[in-house]
Amino acid sequence: MARAGAPIIQIWNYADNWDTTTKERTAENRTYSPSDQMTQIAGNAATHDAKGNLTDYEINSKEYEVDYYLDNHIIKVDVQGLVP
Repeated sequence: MARAGAPIIQIWNYADNWDTTTKERTAENRTYSPSDQMTQIAGNAATHDAKGNLTDYEINSKEYEVDYYLDNHIIKVDVQGLVP
């Protein structure tokens, strides 16, 4: 739910990588490897599987684990051990 006066701002770079998101005046920066994989989100490491899919990351003290089907389709996102 968006609050008045607290916009979400996204900044993308020349390679269409999502560099920064600002939510409620707090910036979350992202960094990328030479092979264009996100390596850090808000200063925390982001990991990938052998196919290059983003599998584990942390944002705002919440840990995310992403599971993929055989054809690289997301089938589950587990947030701090709870699946909605």
